[in-house]
Amino acid sequence: MQQETQPQFSPTGHETPLTEYAILLIASKGEKCFASGTAIIVGSNLAITATHVISDFMKMFDNVDYPQDGAFTADFSIQAVQIIGQQQIAVWNVVKTYNATALDITFLALLPHTDTAEAYRWRIPVIALTPPATGSTVLAFGYPRSSAKIAGLFSGDVEISVISEPAQATGTVLEVYPQSRDSVMAPFPCFLTNARLDGGMSGGPVFDDQGRLCGIVCSSLPPSEDDDSHSSTVSLLWPALVTEMDLPVTGLPPGGKYEVLELAKLGIIVVEDIERLRVQRHADGSKTIRFQFP
Repeated sequence: MQQETQPQFSPTGHETPLTEYAILLIASKGEKCFASGTAIIVGSNLAITATHVISDFMKMFDNVDYPQDGAFTADFSIQAVQIIGQQQIAVWNVVKTYNATALDITFLALLPHTDTAEAYRWRIPVIALTPPATGSTVLAFGYPRSSAKIAGLFSGDVEISVISEPAQATGTVLEVYPQSRDSVMAPFPCFLTNARLDGGMSGGPVFDDQGRLCGIVCSSLPPSEDDDSHSSTVSLLWPALVTEMDLPVTGLPPGGKYEVLELAKLGIIVVEDIERLRVQRHADGSKTIRFQFP
């Protein structure tokens, strides 16, 4: 086991290149506008966030829960704000969501809202399916203190202004749970870290010590005593690869559904250790997914 490192939490400003990959989510409806949660771009027009971020938007605007099957229509809009090279801001429309059933992971389909987004050439992270080793260091990134407001709603010149304060947190992997941490709060594969993951970082990326995307921020509990550390849960990514979607993709039959796994096979998303994944599909439509740990 590696030596535990002291957790660090620090604002980064917009100078960090991570803002090109990790994007701020904003939901709006009428005069209401709410910035909350982070997502990570993983492929062309595709990002990942935590399901509970989308669920919170639904409860706020429509007073409904996110259905477990992920099929819903909403009468509010979600935009994603991306900062490229400190100077350029690209805004994306979230046009569809795909909920990874029984996980705190949702895939987001993105379409450009601004010219900068239209011209953007995709850069994507490498996804590591194998969990980081216990005792290793991980780095999380997100937007813990952000806000948004709408101006010009009744003049016809609508503008959403955003204040974002990106931050990064490092910590040590304390425990890996190959199946689940518990039956209520985290009944899915995940790992525990002492990194401080504040509200607003939910759905943001967590990178291992080789810079690979190894998880998605799920939840965090602050220290109960002065000399304690945070207890933060990070969702592992391998169970989400059987999530079904229907985005038009070159190389796949149009109009039908397919698993995210197919995007990895085509190289649209970059995934390591995919050969360790085993999927058994049953006659009733259910699936059993297993990962062979090293």
